[in-house]
Amino acid sequence: MTAENLARAYYRRINAKDLDGLLSLFDDNAVFNLPDGRVVEGKDALRGMYEHVFAAGGPQPQPVKIVATATDAAAEVEVTLANGEVLHMASFFSMGVGETFASVGVYQRGRRES
Repeated sequence: MTAENLARAYYRRINAKDLDGLLSLFDDNAVFNLPDGRVVEGKDALRGMYEHVFAAGGPQPQPVKIVATATDAAAEVEVTLANGEVLHMASFFSMGVGETFASVGVYQRGRRES
């Protein structure tokens, strides 16, 4: 699977709230950098993070554009929150040894009310 395909699968699985499918995209020791500067490491911690996110209604991210190499991808994303607020984000994905993510970084670019 290419980095672009893996990134697209990530967004499909978040929007479907497919926790197990989403976690299958990550290395066991994957690192996830959140927009507020926190870092989540490992699948167990990722599971807890996504359980919390999905319980709160979960975001609905829509990639606007994805640019990728064989092992990395960057995405411009519009994220609609459960309250209807739209955030402009950028996500950066790096593949590990297999066809999974070694790291993901998500950064907030700005806010606007929808």
